[in-house]
Amino acid sequence: MQIAYQTSAGPLRTDNQDAVGVFYNTKKAPLMMVADGVTSNPGSQQASQVVIQYLGAQWEISHFDDLKQVQAWLVSQVHLANQAVIETGRHQPGAAQMATTLVLAVVIDHQLLIANAGDSKAYILHNHELNQLSFDHNLKNELSREQGKVYDDSLPQGNSLTRYLGVNDQVDLEFNYGNFFLEDVIFLTSDGLSKVLSDDDIVNIIEHSHSAAQRVEDLMAAAVKLNVSDNITALIALDDES
Repeated sequence: MQIAYQTSAGPLRTDNQDAVGVFYNTKKAPLMMVADGVTSNPGSQQASQVVIQYLGAQWEISHFDDLKQVQAWLVSQVHLANQAVIETGRHQPGAAQMATTLVLAVVIDHQLLIANAGDSKAYILHNHELNQLSFDHNLKNELSREQGKVYDDSLPQGNSLTRYLGVNDQVDLEFNYGNFFLEDVIFLTSDGLSKVLSDDDIVNIIEHSHSAAQRVEDLMAAAVKLNVSDNITALIALDDES
């Protein structure tokens, strides 16, 4: 499997609230993660780093080779990561409300587990079609799912996050499963890229090159060229085993 990633403050920001990482457990299964600190909450740049580093360290000493076991592990470990964010904020003046999104992917035996809280995104590109496997946890989407009615950006506070790590003792991950076939592409990102790149743009960029590293480079460059106003992060994983 090829995996590559990059993160950047972007052309208009001075600091980067995003964090990204890939870690392998003792069975060589990858845990891929992107976290995006909540910009309006002081200290959130550190919150995203705390979550990635904590979960990565715990994953490296795990022995899982079954995704159902991984899901149960994630429920408990993300709770502990959440507590680590809260505790970190308590010891920093003005940072008690630090918070971060999280999206992650685990691949075992060509099976894929996605989990997320917030609006950082997980996609899979299969047969030239890009499908989002995560759910954007914001007010308009939660209301749409609950009420069966479409809400758009005109909804007051419609884009405010309804799930994240930090601030509250409880964190609620949403899980999704899928297959990961030869020539499929996993794409994880914070919401910065999707603000300026459409799904068609993303597909065209990903399919233009062969290596994971070049695809990441091209996605980042395209967002910068469009003068993206947010931090940008891209992680690409390819199943290129014969």
